[in-house]
Amino acid sequence: MKQFPVVKATGSHYEVGKAIGEAMADAIRDALDKNKHHMAQKFSQYMETSNRYRVFAEKFFPQYIDELKGVVEGAGVSFDELFFSNNREVDHYIPQIDSNHCTIIALPQGNGYVLGHNEDWDPEALSQLYILDAEIDGVKLFALNYADMLLGVSVAMNGYGLVEAVNDLFHQDAQLGVPKNFIARAILDCK
Repeated sequence: MKQFPVVKATGSHYEVGKAIGEAMADAIRDALDKNKHHMAQKFSQYMETSNRYRVFAEKFFPQYIDELKGVVEGAGVSFDELFFSNNREVDHYIPQIDSNHCTIIALPQGNGYVLGHNEDWDPEALSQLYILDAEIDGVKLFALNYADMLLGVSVAMNGYGLVEAVNDLFHQDAQLGVPKNFIARAILDCK
């Protein structure tokens, strides 16, 4: 059974992002290199399209832009490439996904629920996963996450008792606006 790395950090969005970047640098670089490899000739075109979404993320969620900037400094990677990795609205490489993967279940248990989530859409992705135990600007977070992604794209909970488990929805025609990874991240700061 794989044991995921655990990253513990406290501080601002930037400081926690930097701690993630430092701890997961190899996995982040590997994920970004795989993006380039899988997209080959269209990579620069996809990057250009992705950058059109950046102004919306900066306007509505500057704190998560700071989180990504911390990851960039910690891992020594390109901000544009990391932003692109967090922008699934751009029509880029998506591996063939079997609909029998990534299941979320909740079972009644006493006065609450037991939540289960498997992250099995791509066996290669196991090397990208880590567990974060953090407090960011006063919000306690515990999450299973991908090294190159903002928090909230897998399964996580905050200190207010909110649990978020995400499965991806793929679409043909995305609207220009805030990328959904930023919206998933914002949910984790909610009371």
